[in-house]
Amino acid sequence: MLWICHDIGSFFARILGERCPMVDVEHVVLYDKKTIAALFAKNGFEIVRVFGVRNTYPLEYWLHLAPLPGSLKRLAGATLRAAGLGRWKLSANFGNMGIIAKKPANGQTGAESSA
Repeated sequence: MLWICHDIGSFFARILGERCPMVDVEHVVLYDKKTIAALFAKNGFEIVRVFGVRNTYPLEYWLHLAPLPGSLKRLAGATLRAAGLGRWKLSANFGNMGIIAKKPANGQTGAESSA
């Protein structure tokens, strides 16, 4: 299984705290790398890999997510558009992670197979 989700333990999430875009009414549960691995292990999966995920979005979208006052966002957005940079794409890991996990071939649960 491959699962991608937000990483509340990421550098940016820790710095921004409650101002982080992933902390909102739409995300009722947030995980970090340790808790996502524990969730999968508790449900009988072997953890293959937990890793950071890079996202690629235009600079204007990253600006939209930034926890800045609206007036500053509007000014920065207008500046990006005027300079022709608003659609430039930036790839970065600003707080997403992935996990690859599998059910054990021998039929044991993750907890049993790691004991």
